[in-house]
Amino acid sequence: MRMYFTRFGYLVIFSIIAVAVAAVLFIVWPSSDDDNGANVDAGETAIAATSTPDVAASPTPLPTLPFEQVVNFANAGAVVDITVTGGAILVNLRPDFDVSGLNTTSHTFTTTLPPGANSVEEALADFGLEANTPAGVAVIRQ
Repeated sequence: MRMYFTRFGYLVIFSIIAVAVAAVLFIVWPSSDDDNGANVDAGETAIAATSTPDVAASPTPLPTLPFEQVVNFANAGAVVDITVTGGAILVNLRPDFDVSGLNTTSHTFTTTLPPGANSVEEALADFGLEANTPAGVAVIRQ
């Protein structure tokens, strides 16, 4: 009888370990739809294809971020690209970036250049960021 309890104990321990391994793999394993360039080899530029909404055609105005906050998000790796269309500057954040603290669900924001800056590239350089380099922020002009 004692032998059955021991075997049952081993089965319980093995089951717990198997469930723990499966849970860790489920959490850690990257899925292909939310990768966004996280598995890019060193030296390659990871620019995700994004659709930039038309500011004039938006039913509700896009939320606005101060340029300094855009720089903070770029330093954190949350900025996919900055799109300049005429005088409008749109900032696209990664879809998996948590924007709930900004009281919005949008991952596209408008911003304005800081005083004294003539271009997005110049403003980024003033904050120590590079534009259109593998280590920098993608700036798209349309």
